[in-house]
Amino acid sequence: MDLSVVILNYNVRYLLESCIESVVEALKGLSAEVILIDNASTDQSVIMVREKYPAVKLLINDSNLGFAKANNLAIAQSTGQYILILNPDTIVNKSSIISALNYIKSHKDCGGVGVKMVDGSGVFLKESLRGFPDMASSLYKLSGINRLFPKSKIFNHYYLGHLDPDKVQEVEVLTGAFLMTTRKVFDAVNGFDESFFMFGEDIDLSVRIRQLGHKLIYLGDEQIVHLKGRSSANHSYTYVRDFYKAMSVFVVKYQKNIFIKYLALIGIYCSGLFSWVKRQVVKNFLPVSDFIILFGAIWCAQKMWAIYWFKDPDYFSHPAFVTNAAGYILIWMGALFFFDAYNPIGQRQIISTLKAIGFGTLVILLIYSLLPAEWRTSRAVIIWTTAALSIILPLMRRLLSTQGNGLRALVMGDRTQIDGLDHLLRILSKQNYFSYLTSTVIEGHPKRFFEEKWIDIQEKIKRENLQYVILGKEMAIEDQLFLSNKLIHQVNIFLEDKKQDEYILQGEIPGLVPIDLKLGWLQNRIVKKVIHVLTSILILPWGWMRNDIRKRYFGLLSGQVLWVGYADPANTLLPPLKPSLWHIGGLEKKSQPEIDMVNLAYARNYTVDLDIQIILKHIFIQN
Repeated sequence: MDLSVVILNYNVRYLLESCIESVVEALKGLSAEVILIDNASTDQSVIMVREKYPAVKLLINDSNLGFAKANNLAIAQSTGQYILILNPDTIVNKSSIISALNYIKSHKDCGGVGVKMVDGSGVFLKESLRGFPDMASSLYKLSGINRLFPKSKIFNHYYLGHLDPDKVQEVEVLTGAFLMTTRKVFDAVNGFDESFFMFGEDIDLSVRIRQLGHKLIYLGDEQIVHLKGRSSANHSYTYVRDFYKAMSVFVVKYQKNIFIKYLALIGIYCSGLFSWVKRQVVKNFLPVSDFIILFGAIWCAQKMWAIYWFKDPDYFSHPAFVTNAAGYILIWMGALFFFDAYNPIGQRQIISTLKAIGFGTLVILLIYSLLPAEWRTSRAVIIWTTAALSIILPLMRRLLSTQGNGLRALVMGDRTQIDGLDHLLRILSKQNYFSYLTSTVIEGHPKRFFEEKWIDIQEKIKRENLQYVILGKEMAIEDQLFLSNKLIHQVNIFLEDKKQDEYILQGEIPGLVPIDLKLGWLQNRIVKKVIHVLTSILILPWGWMRNDIRKRYFGLLSGQVLWVGYADPANTLLPPLKPSLWHIGGLEKKSQPEIDMVNLAYARNYTVDLDIQIILKHIFIQN
């Protein structure tokens, strides 16, 4: 056997399939084998490989052994004279493998070969070129100084910024995403150091290969696609801990000066703590920045209007006006939460933000009209602030949008349903929507399965920090409702459905529609009550003239009857609502299954404007 390609997998089934497909195509005509070692994945990766790629040699670990130990186990079972260590989130081509193999065969002093890497958009990844992370270069990287001098040999030595990424040249470190070496060299350095778990193994291996007198060569004229970091994309505590622990292991191993060693370790721990805090700030950046922008917009509007209109810069410094400003901020912030303006996916987030600003402004103006004259600030301040927010907040969300990058999902359904999702989820993973997909296969009756395994499912969602649940399109409505009620406020639930019809709104993720019951969300139930009260104030004084309102007048007045709700009879698994005067409409000749579908669509797609549309539609219909 000439070449052994070793791939380590952990819960990236859909990227893994693309990777293996590209490797199998690239190896045609070569004397080569492919070995996949799986670190106890829970996303049916093993089943997929067995069924679709029976020629791949499959090794399965009972637990996650990390990068170094798992690769050592796989390489020990390989037979190739040359070894290619490959990430599952890469896509290779024939020329990259053949060029690397030919180079290492023809250059006896070569101990390892790497290639240029680009991301899914074709952008060069600076991790392709790396220097030895000594104290100085590490300090420049951790402090961000290397970003100020990207082409500097001194300040950006970590990424060898002074080198041409399109040339063939010697480097100090090769990345483990694509690292070809010889069995003789790998055995001579005793493989990967297993004291490293997830990060730093490739740097350590590169150092030891060079210590034996071998060269590490970077082929800048060959490239592969690397969906950077997708196999480990997670900004959790575990991710940060493993990364900085690897740095500590590296320092302890290679720094001989005791004083510098402990100084470096202190710096690493402080940097790790700072990184964790920074990630938490970034995670909660939108709510914090919204609060700051709200405060700034109101202050600027008050100051401008005080100078321009009242000719007194301190006009709004009165305690009553300060209290009003604080109230405005709370109302707008509350509206942003109620309208789900912090959803991680772009376009819906922008639309929800505009709705929240508009609704918050209406509430503020209503309260303003009820205040005593001495407590009123100025309607101009409210209008100017609204205008500023309507531009700044959506713009900021558009600039920060990542189209859901790094989302983690649980795929649920029977074997047929999950297999039917394969192609779609594979495309979505490559399009940067999901970085982590695990799955649960349902055997037997789904609802009974959910009830029996519910505690296990909840623990899985919490343990693996999952944000989305994806269901096969044939999942029964009763089972969808069961999950929606159980998972409310925990995760977003999506159903495979490529069509768009009058009942189901197309989701923001292609090929998937949201099925979580928005009407069950606390913020939406509060908003619905507010809408009911406001509608009652506006309509009931003259509503006695209408026959339909007159019949249920006192029920509407007391709140025992809602203006808008379900069509009767409603499924008992839907979020409970009191009887209603109106519903979506047009159901007089519909069958019960069609009525159930409309009620379900109302519960799933509930928004304030949906209620307002239904109310306006019925008001302007002649009784």
